[in-house]
Amino acid sequence: MRVLHVISTIDPDWGGPPVVATRLAAAQAAQGLQVTLMSYDGEAARRSWANDQGMLKGGDRVRMVYVPTGGRLEGLFGGNARRVARTLMPDHDVVHIHGVWETILRVTAEEAARQGTPYLFTAHGMLGENHLKTKGLKKRIAIALKYRRLFNHAAALHMGNDVEAELSKVLGLAPPMLVCPNGISFEEIEPLPERGTFRSKFSQVGERPFILFLSRLHEVKGLDFLADAFKIFCETDESTDLVVAGPDGGMQQAFEDSISAHGLQSRVHVVGPLYGRDKFAAFADAECFCLPSRQEGFAIVLNETLACSLPMVITEGCNRPDIVEADAGAMVPLDASEIATALSELMADPERRARMGANGRRHAADKLTWDTVARTMFETYGTFQTTA
Repeated sequence: MRVLHVISTIDPDWGGPPVVATRLAAAQAAQGLQVTLMSYDGEAARRSWANDQGMLKGGDRVRMVYVPTGGRLEGLFGGNARRVARTLMPDHDVVHIHGVWETILRVTAEEAARQGTPYLFTAHGMLGENHLKTKGLKKRIAIALKYRRLFNHAAALHMGNDVEAELSKVLGLAPPMLVCPNGISFEEIEPLPERGTFRSKFSQVGERPFILFLSRLHEVKGLDFLADAFKIFCETDESTDLVVAGPDGGMQQAFEDSISAHGLQSRVHVVGPLYGRDKFAAFADAECFCLPSRQEGFAIVLNETLACSLPMVITEGCNRPDIVEADAGAMVPLDASEIATALSELMADPERRARMGANGRRHAADKLTWDTVARTMFETYGTFQTTA
């Protein structure tokens, strides 16, 4: 089977979707599929793929096609992307589109529909209620004018879990909802860096135990709640710091201002984006993880947290009931006091942290590998070919 994956960029600064697209493509190639990955060009994208290609099982079998960026006109009309998609389409049996709103994704779906090639969208949480509120009028106009037709002609809409699928049903779209989790690549993690590696490289963190936040510094990630929760947490805990890692998605300054207003500058360390071994070194040195998101699809960072045996506190908007069911973390409402209480209870109980960490690792290994996800997708693609 010949599969074309399409995403706007594989630059890791764009968060989870580039990780999903590249890891799924590599896992499918390792299982014998003929896989092409199409993305806009860029120095960061090429650098990231040069690293991933040699590290991921199957990465060296993925054909990478970069589309020239082309400036503002390309962003509006996608002429370059359309030409590349039109050329690639006859050589592929299925098109797997990662994301929703970028022009490259829309024009690829249009070309697939025109040529009769089955395609599906992986929404990555972008059809959920909170994401639709951001630039809400613009998105609803886009759905009415173009996207509803493209969605309804898709072979399926892929959602990370049942909660995400339910949130998306409000749009009343016709295609079947495929519910399938994202995975984790243990080959990226093992062996986990030795404890102390992260502290050695980022000396500003010091020697105190710390809670880790690692994601884009974006409004949807709940950094405003994290700042207030950590203030409350510090009222009863004088020994634990907070490390905040990730590229700035527009909220870094507001978060740092809140921390300054709370007088906690000495206990909060903003270290910027972390990739590769640096990221996993941070997991290895942390005592627990916290992601207080307003809404997630199926956050890759939570899979990484599980695989690194790190317990976590997450909010209901993360949509990960499997983590609670596996007793790998605590899930609370999006409320600063609730988050602070959960963190305090977890930090006060090292035996519970160790138990949750072991449970999380086992859950990831049993249920969340990319090999398992790739097999599920292959079976799903086969139904498209049968019914197309």
